Amino acid sequence: MNARKRYLEEVGKEYQRAGETGRGWLLDEAERRTGPNRKYLIRVLNHPVRPGPRKRRKRAAQYEAAAA
Repeated sequence: MNARKRYLEEVGKEYQRAGETGRGWLLDEAERRTGPNRKYLIRVLNHPVRPGPRKRRKRAAQYEAAAA
């Protein structure tokens, strides 16, 4: 796991406990340290990444028209 993910996990724990002004400060600090914009950080900190493989959707079957 890289340093950015570890840092965001730690900030995410604090973010969940913080009040409105504390969250703003945490977002400013995380934005300065990691680089992504605030909206991305809000999404990441509110919904932590679940461990495990991602489920991929299979391509829909394509059927050719029946020849008459």
